[in-house]
Amino acid sequence: MSGRTATHRKTATVVYDGLVIATGAAPLTPAGWPIGEAGLHNLHTLDDAWAVRRELYRAERVAIIGGGLTGCEAACAVRGLARRAVIVDSKPCLMYRALGETVGTLVTGAHRASGIDTRLGRRVAEVERRRNRWRLTLDDGEYLTADLVLVTAGERPDTAWLASAGFDLTDGVRCDENLRVRGTDGVVAAGVVARWPNRRFGTRHVRCGQWIAAMEQGRAAAASLAAGARPVPPVTLLPRFWSQQGQLRIQACGITAPATHVAVTRMRPNRRDTARSGVLATFYQQDTMCGLIAVNAPHAFTATTRVLLHDTPHDVVVQRSVDHATGEHSYVS
Repeated sequence: MSGRTATHRKTATVVYDGLVIATGAAPLTPAGWPIGEAGLHNLHTLDDAWAVRRELYRAERVAIIGGGLTGCEAACAVRGLARRAVIVDSKPCLMYRALGETVGTLVTGAHRASGIDTRLGRRVAEVERRRNRWRLTLDDGEYLTADLVLVTAGERPDTAWLASAGFDLTDGVRCDENLRVRGTDGVVAAGVVARWPNRRFGTRHVRCGQWIAAMEQGRAAAASLAAGARPVPPVTLLPRFWSQQGQLRIQACGITAPATHVAVTRMRPNRRDTARSGVLATFYQQDTMCGLIAVNAPHAFTATTRVLLHDTPHDVVVQRSVDHATGEHSYVS
């Protein structure tokens, strides 16, 4: 990539007025694993999903490596097909990164009650094919056998093709607050590949992997690209996602990092099945609400999310006025 040209596979050179980088992420695959062999698949692309679907018809037991959002949804789908499912994850609870330990522990209990087996705090040391099945050796010496193994061990920004472009590719493509790629002209990035300072929560450069955020970033990146050198409001989106996992409807928005303070409200405190009966968790940083998670509490989630969506931090630059006669834009902080 040089000037306003991009070279495709060292053969075709494309001249552009504006360039949008939206290549997403690539799956993390354990080194040495024969991914793609019968019964051992990543679960990342549509082709992966079709391959898994074909082999599920003959599988009795499915092992899922990774207990994040995708891994839990896959396990619930496997149980819905009357197959046995076991999740192996190194964290102390399922969906640790997405939900935190407090809510993640409640969700873990609900999934175990539904018949999903777990091996938490464990890693897979070795995987090998034996008698048309896969044998997984865990780091504590336990053996697990499975007809089908799904790898949902995370992802990384797909930036290898930009290695010679001169961009800052540390954990994604580094952008400014408008999603313009640093050190370039006429280049923006959007989606999980973009790392930018979301000034709704601070100045630290972060990535956001939710598909709702990807759509909002796409619109914002297009606006920044079309504006050229003119100032535009910073991209201050609110990360949010939802997931239907068996009888659990999980909804989340904002920052729900483990370092935040969390307050949990049970919708039906007399019920033992806390997650299934409804729970609302609010997350705080410096006594200010920064995130929200609801499990089977959609009405409470919607009402509280409106507060976060309309709460614009005081130090974020916002548009004050537009002079349509001159086309001039003015902003205040």
